[in-house]
Amino acid sequence: MDKFELLKHFALPDDSCSESVELQETENYGVHLSANVNSINAEFTRFSEDLLRLDDNKLNRVLEDIDIKHKVDEDDDKTNEIVTATETLVNGILQAAGEIDPRFKSKCIYSGSYYDGLKVGTADEFDFVARIEILSRKDALQARRSERKRGFVYLVVKDNSLLESFKEFIASPDDDPCLERNDVILDVSSFQDYFVDLILSAIRSIDIPENFILVDKGEDESKWRPFRHGPCATMYLSYKCQTTSDVVNLDIDIAPSIAYPEMYYQPPVLEILEPLKASNPFLSIVETICFATEAMVVPFYFDHTERIGDSQWRYRYSPTWRISHSSIEKAIFTLYEKDSVEKKVCRILKILKEIYLQGTLEVEMKSDSKRLKLQEPPSTRLDFCTVEEVTNVSREYECSTDTDDSSAEYDSSQDSQSSSEN
Repeated sequence: MDKFELLKHFALPDDSCSESVELQETENYGVHLSANVNSINAEFTRFSEDLLRLDDNKLNRVLEDIDIKHKVDEDDDKTNEIVTATETLVNGILQAAGEIDPRFKSKCIYSGSYYDGLKVGTADEFDFVARIEILSRKDALQARRSERKRGFVYLVVKDNSLLESFKEFIASPDDDPCLERNDVILDVSSFQDYFVDLILSAIRSIDIPENFILVDKGEDESKWRPFRHGPCATMYLSYKCQTTSDVVNLDIDIAPSIAYPEMYYQPPVLEILEPLKASNPFLSIVETICFATEAMVVPFYFDHTERIGDSQWRYRYSPTWRISHSSIEKAIFTLYEKDSVEKKVCRILKILKEIYLQGTLEVEMKSDSKRLKLQEPPSTRLDFCTVEEVTNVSREYECSTDTDDSSAEYDSSQDSQSSSEN
């Protein structure tokens, strides 16, 4: 058993996972779930204690071996082939998209863990940012920071020429206090939907290399399409390597983005840590990087509730754009060599996270991490809710997953049940 398998052995005790699956069907699932979480915590404590019994030299060797075995080797021929082919494909798609609709001419920015030097496992996930050039011009837009949620902004259109050329993406102002009555803002949902459709049109207009295979295309290839995932147009493809004949399943995200309209963006965490800056030189370095690095915004609205009566709330989505820190993160990680201690620590933490929460279905069932992996906005959409006083708390509940504008009744008995299960 190698050292990494030893870690998995500590992380995955021998108690049956099928028992956890069966527990979902019992009425006391919350109690059993708590017991399972306690079991995971106990195993992690034992795992940690076993590691801490090693002296520093042995512990370093164990961790070094984990990192060496599971980090992505950027010099590997197979990795180089996959990366080069993927970059060529994405650049071709974005170029075609800009030719189909000149408003969406963009600059492709390489982002994510692979380009930060933090990728573990296989080079099979790639993040790309399409910086929309015309919307990133100076004075085209103005950012208004939402007062409801940090890190989100409304994009107010300031350039009158954009009002006509982007008229199908223009929306009336939300009721967020940061907005003024006469503001016109760039809508999020219509922008996302259009970008995904544009990427599909671009894919169909170019010759896809034979090495790329459309995943889940079925018998009718025309039905394959990218889909909207968070702020991104996501493509699932397979790639047949020429160097090894391996077939690698790829997850490619392309996020439409706009340069943050203001001169400087300071992440809220720096405001919180301001008193420590004098004694922590690294914070000053990060602040300098933020000042010199162009931050981006991506279409990603958040959800909130609006009170409309003494005991009534309405569930709403805000047409906000999320400030992306990926360019700042990339600039920070360029300060360190790929085999620096800082990057090794990040990679090892990712490996341990994947062992304990994301490694296998068994681990997900034990940790119940599926319940923790919430989408934002949530997949369950509530358009309307009413709170009423009740005397008997029911143990059975239903939760609507409709995405239309129909209303849903939601009472305090459901809150009690939901709390007991979480």
